[in-house]
Amino acid sequence: MHEEDYGILWKHVDLSSGRTEVRRSRRLVISSISTVGNYEYGFYWYFYLDGTMQLEVKLSGIMSTMGVDGLDPGPNANMIAPGLAAPYHQHMFNVRLDIEIDGPNNSVFEVDTTPSPAGPDNPYSNSFAPTVTLLENELAAIRRTDSSKSRSWKIANRTKSNGVGQPTAYKLVRCRPRRCWPIPNRAVGRRAAFASQNLWVTPFNKDERRAAGEYPNNLLAATACRIGLRKTATLLIPTLWCGTPSG
Repeated sequence: MHEEDYGILWKHVDLSSGRTEVRRSRRLVISSISTVGNYEYGFYWYFYLDGTMQLEVKLSGIMSTMGVDGLDPGPNANMIAPGLAAPYHQHMFNVRLDIEIDGPNNSVFEVDTTPSPAGPDNPYSNSFAPTVTLLENELAAIRRTDSSKSRSWKIANRTKSNGVGQPTAYKLVRCRPRRCWPIPNRAVGRRAAFASQNLWVTPFNKDERRAAGEYPNNLLAATACRIGLRKTATLLIPTLWCGTPSG
């Protein structure tokens, strides 16, 4: 755990007076590194002065390699040295967020940016606004990112208000989302079913802590996210978990 400088938090030049104001940004870093086989996984949580929280996963270690007879490793690997290739593969991570914003009564909304209809209220056809959709149940809350709509999600407590009368909330933004490339109904795809989507919202359940299930090598074991596929439980309940896979 340590604190570090993170550049400029806020800056402005007043055009009338010419006065410049600037504030430095600092962040608290809480990190851990796990060695699994020939890989190192670094998990870095960042806490900023403006209230932002961020997770960064860093990968290091030694590549998984295979011997190759000749210079052609086939379509699923890349040559890295004479007679040596590294196969293409993925490292998938899922973060389960147990969220309570100003108390347990939280709801999740999907926020898409959409252009406003042309008309008297939009004479130059240049305005746009957020379209906010409440995710009412688990099936509706199995979501994917959409960069064409600048999609994000908002976790809000509709029983509490901020200084401008709006529900207190945090915005959830997915950076560099990935999909799970293996075929979904085959061995790897079944084990990593949680990685088929970018966001899962489920009611809190202490038995569903692990997105790949307690025993991911057992193909018959139901995972927490696959359980969500079979349920229509309402999300208008006290405590929510948000699962955000990436790789």
